[in-house]
Amino acid sequence: MNLKILPIVLILIIILLSGCTQEQNQPNEAQNLKCNSSCDDKNPCTEDICSEQTNFKCEHKEIIPCCGNNKCEQGENYLNCEDCAEIKTTTDLSKLAFDLKDLPDDYEIKEKRIVSKSEVNMSEALNISKELMEWDEGYIASFIKKDTFKAIGQRIYIYPSVESIANMDFSQGIFLIEENPLNSYEKIPCDIGDKCVSWKITFPIEGKSEELTTHMLYFAKMNIYEDIFVFDLDYELLIELAKIAEAKIK
Repeated sequence: MNLKILPIVLILIIILLSGCTQEQNQPNEAQNLKCNSSCDDKNPCTEDICSEQTNFKCEHKEIIPCCGNNKCEQGENYLNCEDCAEIKTTTDLSKLAFDLKDLPDDYEIKEKRIVSKSEVNMSEALNISKELMEWDEGYIASFIKKDTFKAIGQRIYIYPSVESIANMDFSQGIFLIEENPLNSYEKIPCDIGDKCVSWKITFPIEGKSEELTTHMLYFAKMNIYEDIFVFDLDYELLIELAKIAEAKIK
């Protein structure tokens, strides 16, 4: 090699090696990225997220439903969330009662009328909670299917305020059949109105081998309390009727 060229070649090699070393030692930009010490936006109704998936930037995903966002959302009501304003209805109770068009075919009205307190003022005898008896107006509707045991019943009570039924004991109800060792009782959760409980009660028929079943449901919405039962009919029908009754309360 020409000795005059050798220094130049050495200089080029040194420059190249130096460049490679610097490139290898250059930190990865992605590795330098990191989240801020806190992404908390002080909003309990958002999920605060920062990760590689968000390119290490803070994002705030809205939580729905969330009590505290000043919106009354599905699953929230005046009993469990401050976002839901206390409201009540003063609707004529007869308008909340079932009509024949609400029922399966071939039913007829047995009775539809106002109920007086004197008719049901038996709270001690029936072991009904005192709160349950503090209603202002009551209404009853019942229907039967001709030549069968099948029957549908509904009692509607309007209370002076929402608070008057907020802590009501739903373990007992106007329709709840007195406990009997021969009967079987099954409590079933339900999701009707602001508060709900339902029962399946099976009892024998005297002198016969078969049994009959009554399904009962109690629910409260606003300042309205309702008992609904279906006798010798299935639970699915009870829920369908209860949803119709709930939708009438506005």
